[in-house]
Amino acid sequence: MLPAPFPTMDASPAGIVVAAEDRATAGQGALGPAPRRIVLVARGLDSLGHDRFLCRRAAIEAARLGIPLEILGGPAPLPAAMAADLGVRFIFRRTPGPADAAPDPYADEYDRYEASARQFAEDLVDAGLGLGREDMVWLPSASLSAIDGLAGGLRRLRVQPFVAACLHHATPPDASYAPGTVPALLARLALRHIERALGERPALVTATTEGLARRLAPLLGRAVPTLPLPHWYDPPPGEDTTPPPLPPGDGPLIGVLGRPRPDKGLPGLQAILAAVHAAVPKARLVVQDYGPDAAYLPVHDRLRAAGIVHGLPWPISDGAFLGLVGRLDLVLLPYRARSFVDRVSGPFCFAAASGVPVVATAGTWMAGEIAAGRAAGAVLDDLAPHTVARAVAGALADLARTKARAGALAPTWRANDGTRLIAELLRRARLAP
Repeated sequence: MLPAPFPTMDASPAGIVVAAEDRATAGQGALGPAPRRIVLVARGLDSLGHDRFLCRRAAIEAARLGIPLEILGGPAPLPAAMAADLGVRFIFRRTPGPADAAPDPYADEYDRYEASARQFAEDLVDAGLGLGREDMVWLPSASLSAIDGLAGGLRRLRVQPFVAACLHHATPPDASYAPGTVPALLARLALRHIERALGERPALVTATTEGLARRLAPLLGRAVPTLPLPHWYDPPPGEDTTPPPLPPGDGPLIGVLGRPRPDKGLPGLQAILAAVHAAVPKARLVVQDYGPDAAYLPVHDRLRAAGIVHGLPWPISDGAFLGLVGRLDLVLLPYRARSFVDRVSGPFCFAAASGVPVVATAGTWMAGEIAAGRAAGAVLDDLAPHTVARAVAGALADLARTKARAGALAPTWRANDGTRLIAELLRRARLAP
């Protein structure tokens, strides 16, 4: 079992779960010194969205612990003031894309993977970071090509820091990693290469769901621990938690949160929201549907013009987002099931930690949490608009009881935040040979 204050959270995959093979050694052995520096790899970091919030909160936590933090970002630069505040070094270039060369129909998937890994390694070596064995290199949202690229860079640098690579989903998200498949081959290569690069000091490869951990274990050759997402469910010190302006009225407030994407139901969302409005006319529907991605702007124009949907910007500040979630009565997640089989949804976690019920698609990890009684809400049998509307109406009919249940479950989710995650990573770094 994990030593206090990090008890094993077998009751909830949102928490820290120690696999059986890992349990025998967890908490044993003398703790070495803390890493001299945390090197946080955020190749997708820009001025918006999850990576920026993660880096900001990680910087606050590292400062509290007295451990230097270096953030590696790119290729999109942050505003100068923000970059200076976080101490970001933009070392990564744009990964070669399909416009750079004609794709090979026989090897396109591998070619993309290899090009991304090779460029990661080159950028890491060229950065002159002075990496040492005493450092901890943390990939909080690792891709397989980044893991492989890190392995190549470390081999060229002839250094073996402690590596923590956290995988949020399979690549592609619905990959089974069955033997003989291309996704399994690429995953095997990435994990084999990082193990060889680190020699007798194995990488800490983790997953955010138990299902993904089980899929990865045969590829790695050992059990994969489950650790929570790097989320913080309390606002940064001194930050305003006032949400964006919300629609007036006293009807139930239903939110569709986060960056709008096709795998989050974007193509059919307009029909779904129209059906929900028809079934529950008093409901106030708020959707984060406009922001930097201009292609998403016109999707709900008709619904907004009719007063059915109230559009909100994406992204907003940490505090404003937490304030928004806390005001909601229900969060709607009409996600594509195959993209979230063993994949955590950020809005789901924030809702659960705030005591807000969720309506999620059957077959997703979120629906599994609801069915297992670890979160409160309703499950969608399919994404037909009338099915979603019926599920939402049913959830609202029993809202008081469902919200009470969600509130009772919230403390477990809140306890498994980014602060706890970083503490666990540092503990494992201190146990590493």
